[in-house]
Amino acid sequence: PGHRRLRSVKIKGVSEWVTDVSEDGRFVARMAPEGTGLLVDGLADGRTYRLPIGSWRDTDVAFAQDGRSLLVRRLVHGATDSRAALEMWDVTRQRMRLRYERGSDDGALPAQSPDGRYLAWCTDHGGRLRVLDTREPRPALTTVPAATGGALCRSDELAFTADSRGVAASTDVGIVTWDLRTGRERPRLPLAGSGYLRFADDYALTWTPGGIALWRPGLPDPADDSGREPLLTFPVASSAVGALRLDLDAGVLRYREQGRTSSVHTLSLQGLTGTVWRDRAA
Repeated sequence: PGHRRLRSVKIKGVSEWVTDVSEDGRFVARMAPEGTGLLVDGLADGRTYRLPIGSWRDTDVAFAQDGRSLLVRRLVHGATDSRAALEMWDVTRQRMRLRYERGSDDGALPAQSPDGRYLAWCTDHGGRLRVLDTREPRPALTTVPAATGGALCRSDELAFTADSRGVAASTDVGIVTWDLRTGRERPRLPLAGSGYLRFADDYALTWTPGGIALWRPGLPDPADDSGREPLLTFPVASSAVGALRLDLDAGVLRYREQGRTSSVHTLSLQGLTGTVWRDRAA
C-alpha cells in the first residue's frame, strides 16, 4: 500500500527496438527504424539524440557506467577475415570519442572505470585480461600473472573498484582484484562461489545464489588468522539479483530481484553505518 508510481514515459515504437537503458535511467537507446544508426531518448530533457554508428549488423551496443557514453563493439568483415573494433560515443554531443581496433583482442563489451578513463574486458580466445587507457588510447597494463588473469576471466563479469585503480571479479576462488597502479593482485576476499559484484566507496557488495554480502576490502587481516569475513550477510532466495546499490548517507542497501517480474528491495543498515562501523568491522 505504500508503493506508488513516480513516473511513466511512453515513446511510440520504442519497445521493439530498445537495445539498452542507462544505469541512472536517464537515457534509452534504440535502433533507428531505417536500419542504420542509433537513437537515444533523453527521458529528463525530452530530446532525441541520433548517433550515426552505421549498420546494426554484427554490432553490440550498451551504455557505459557513466550513463553519458555508449559502447559499440563491431565486427568489420574483410576479404579474407574479420576484425573487431571498439567505439565509444558521446550521447549528447552525438559524436565518436574513441575508436580502438581490437584485432585478436576481441571480447565482450568492456567494463568502464568510475572515472571514465579505463575500459576492461577479457579476450574471447585465451581469456586474457585487456585494459584500455582511453586518454591515449593504448593498453594500460603489463602482463597479468596467469593465475590472476585466469581467475578474472572465468567470471561472468568484470568490475572496477570505486577508486578506478583495480579490475575485479567475483570468482570461484573469491573476489580477485588486479591493481593497475602497483601491477599486483590485492588480497583476495573469501567469497564462496562466483556471482554479482559491485563496489561503492570503500565497500564491495556481492551476491551469490543464497544471499547478499557487504565487505570492506581495505580492512587489515584479522590478527588471529581467522580469515576475512563480510561485515553483513543477508539471505535472498531469488535465483537472480542485480543492481546492488549502497547508500551510506541514507543507511540503506538496495537491490533488484529479477524473475518473471522485477522488484526493488531496500535493506536498512540502521545501527551499522555509524563512523565506528565505517572504520572497522563490527
